[in-house]
Amino acid sequence: MINDAVGNKAGVELVAKRKWDTKNRLLASVDRARKLIGYEPSTRFEDGIAHTIWWFREHWDRIRQHASFGPGISSAVRSVVQKQVKEMLPPAPKKISA
Repeated sequence: MINDAVGNKAGVELVAKRKWDTKNRLLASVDRARKLIGYEPSTRFEDGIAHTIWWFREHWDRIRQHASFGPGISSAVRSVVQKQVKEMLPPAPKKISA
């Protein structure tokens, strides 16, 4: 379904289970939310996938801009590292008017 929605013709390759794959099947379900809080989905799954794909395509430039960082810097610590680097740098020299 996802490959069709994004136009990926590569398909899906099924491979053998890896030793850390401990569950036979993973299935999403709203049954518990329905039971506990009366949740009922208001968006069809297919429509949600289409909207998600549209959103990513629409915002891809900003996603790439904010997700890119140098080698060795995890996205989890990126802002902390950037702040530390900024604090270590001397102030930029002022421009002298001619």
